[in-house]
Amino acid sequence: MHRLRRAVGRTPVAGPDGQDYEDASGRAYLPMFGQPVLVYTADGAELSAARDKALEGLALHL
Repeated sequence: MHRLRRAVGRTPVAGPDGQDYEDASGRAYLPMFGQPVLVYTADGAELSAARDKALEGLALHL
């Protein structure tokens, strides 16, 4: 186990991608994510339908 721990400690880890970000008030932020982020849009009816469909998959049977 000791060898495994040492090997894992030497494994390089990918850092966040992207550029620094500055908001409208001038506050600077470093890149936040290590993986790409997908952003979807929908109107209220589409969001409601997606929520209902997701809840069907989460049904609990006691």
